[in-house]
Amino acid sequence: RLTGSGAAKPRTVLTVALVFFGLAAVAGVILVVIVAQYWLLAVGAVSIVAAYFSTGGKRPYGYYGLGELFVFVFFGLVATVGTTYGQEEALFPGGNWLDSLIAGAAIGFVACAVLMVNNIRDLPQDKLAGKRTFAVLIGNTAARIVFAVFLVLAFLAPVYFGLLYSNVYYTYFVLSLAGPAILITLTAKTPRELVTALQLTSLTALFFAIGLGWGIVSF
Repeated sequence: RLTGSGAAKPRTVLTVALVFFGLAAVAGVILVVIVAQYWLLAVGAVSIVAAYFSTGGKRPYGYYGLGELFVFVFFGLVATVGTTYGQEEALFPGGNWLDSLIAGAAIGFVACAVLMVNNIRDLPQDKLAGKRTFAVLIGNTAARIVFAVFLVLAFLAPVYFGLLYSNVYYTYFVLSLAGPAILITLTAKTPRELVTALQLTSLTALFFAIGLGWGIVSF
């Protein structure tokens, strides 16, 4: 969007992207050295490649309906399970695979919702440009419904974790952000409304992660 609108030169955008990839890689290498789990370097490398080819390269997978799938896997499962492993050297305190996967799936669904509402906003332009995002493939109405489903699925996780860690239930205060985001997305008629929904969904992702994490560690 930056380069297409002329707001920034392609080389500038590429340079900034590479700088941030580099910062992320350095941070990742430091963490790997600290935990001495060097096989995680491969996970980091695959993550960087996946991030670049989401919208980069000659055939970006984000424009072939696969964006949400990769976001779910990398922003959700890989990021959450990988972080847990790095801190605990197990998939979850006590080595519980299920807990780690459920937490990762919940974060993944919220991340998918962020991408989906962004793509709903861009749907008319993407369709004209031949960018086959998931929203373009399933259509405007279905995309809005799927967005709502993503957020609803995410908020099923605190039901499970609340049985184990009672403070997790405070995460439901984040519905004060997610609820309006769903309502706006389902009824929006203008791009400006969808931008507001995108902002609310992004804040939902932030505070959902904080709430879920705090609820678990403060038990």
